[in-house]
Amino acid sequence: MAEPLLETRGLTRRFGGLAAVNDVSIALERPAGISILNILPGTVTAIEAETGPIVDVSIAIGRAALTARITRRSVEGLELRVGQPMYALIKAVSFDRRSVGYA
Repeated sequence: MAEPLLETRGLTRRFGGLAAVNDVSIALERPAGISILNILPGTVTAIEAETGPIVDVSIAIGRAALTARITRRSVEGLELRVGQPMYALIKAVSFDRRSVGYA
C-alpha cells in the first residue's frame, strides 16, 4: 500500500466565489488500498516561494486549479517542479460534511 507522501492543509478549490477543500494529501504515485476515494491526477503548474518556510504550489486538475500551501522542506524533499505529474487526494468531508453520501 502506498502511503501519501505529503499532507497539506489550507488547500483551496474555488467554484466561482465559493472556496472549498481544506485538507488534501499529495502523492507522487497513485496510492491504493486507502479510504480516500477522490484521487485526482494533476500537474504542478507553479511553485511560488513566500518569505519563510511556506511555499504555494499550484496544481492543474483538468480545467480546475488548486493551490497547496506546503513547507519549503516538503517541496525540496519531494523534488517538486513545474510540469511534474502528481495526485491530489481529497477526502469527501473536506468539501461539505453535510453533502457526503448524496453525490
